[in-house]
Amino acid sequence: MIPRAPCETLPNNPVAIALAQVRFPALPLFAERQHVAPFAESVLRRYPLWSEDRVVNLLVTDKGVAQQQGEPQYRFSTPDYSWSVVFGADQVALECRGPAYPGIVEFSERFCEVTRALQAHLPVHGQTRLGFRFINEIRIVGGNEYSFWRRVLNRNVLGYDAANEFEGVVQNTISELSVARNDGVFRIRRGFIPGGSTVPPRPGAPSQPLGPFYLIDLDYFNEQYQDFNPNFEPRLRAYNDFIYQVFRWVTDGDGTLIAEFRRPRQ
Repeated sequence: MIPRAPCETLPNNPVAIALAQVRFPALPLFAERQHVAPFAESVLRRYPLWSEDRVVNLLVTDKGVAQQQGEPQYRFSTPDYSWSVVFGADQVALECRGPAYPGIVEFSERFCEVTRALQAHLPVHGQTRLGFRFINEIRIVGGNEYSFWRRVLNRNVLGYDAANEFEGVVQNTISELSVARNDGVFRIRRGFIPGGSTVPPRPGAPSQPLGPFYLIDLDYFNEQYQDFNPNFEPRLRAYNDFIYQVFRWVTDGDGTLIAEFRRPRQ
């Protein structure tokens, strides 16, 4: 069993994006804007910038991170693009980018504000998936070499030392594990990535090369069909608690990372 760490706010956390999503049977009239306009107008009060775009699917390979275009959807964002509501024919999601993430209390309240508005304005009769995901990209001085991560991460998680076993320099790693639990499926994807990002840049942001990082992608979801109940706060908070414990367990090496996460953000 993973040892339990005291929950604390980490001011310099490496969250690249936090995402909560609920899926439901596809709305048959989604393509007709007059039917989705009341919900859209309710969302625009807090997220006033909107666009019609497509889902971006992320593919992590040994050459870095690639992006693939998916289905059309609406995106409603705050002026600084730190927060976004993503709305498609069969799903609604709330995204928060890295430094803006305020903690689970405000995040879950915002998500439920959106899902209650969805239920109030559209005929959503069930849910097929509820998920909560944190993508962490840890960039730190010294992190250009995999040997650094062997020292600062939990060796019980990393396993054998590939550099010694194969007598070479490790260029990248990636692993994925899914575990069925009594309230859903927990999935962790992690690895040393040579460059780029798993998160699309903010609109209008200058393009700049991003160097190597360690990815800790934590996803907790339930795909059992249920009646749609927009009050997701208890479930999100439970998922968040487990995700946090796993994150602390993975990053529990020589103390370098937790000290970095506790440092005030520059």
